[in-house]
Amino acid sequence: MSVPFSSTNLRVPRGFGLILEGLAREVLRDQPGDIPSYAARYFNVLLKKREGNIHIKEPATVVTPSE
Repeated sequence: MSVPFSSTNLRVPRGFGLILEGLAREVLRDQPGDIPSYAARYFNVLLKKREGNIHIKEPATVVTPSE
């Protein structure tokens, strides 16, 4: 079965690559057994910080799902 290639250029939202890089870095650092659950917790922490539900002490604070 062959799949034709397309010349369509796909664009990702601005900042999306940085978010995925952050997740990848934390996954490599923590080596979780269940990456989808880890990613869900990671993104929930990011969302709570974005919404202001978690106080950030320093701008360079590393976000981890264990927070």
